[in-house]
Amino acid sequence: ASVTVNPAFNGAANPNLAGQHAEYIAAQLAAFKSGARANPIMMGMSAALSPEDMRNVGAYFSQQAPKPAAAAKDAAAAKRGQQIWRAGIKETQVP
Repeated sequence: ASVTVNPAFNGAANPNLAGQHAEYIAAQLAAFKSGARANPIMMGMSAALSPEDMRNVGAYFSQQAPKPAAAAKDAAAAKRGQQIWRAGIKETQVP
């Protein structure tokens, strides 16, 4: 089966698979195909893939360079988030 992919695409609902472990990707595709992992879109995309195709897709994405994380657009919100992550919010009992 032929697959057209863009490893740099990272839409809100689509994970960026660039740099992911090949074995993990192949295993997830197999899980979608078998129905062990339910997602109508991915089940359809994986339906025609052979185990070799799944390994090839995994190998392709594993060789792609991950896209660097984007910088926070709101520095104050990023700083507050870091403070919450480190210390929580005592007054609202967030650990």
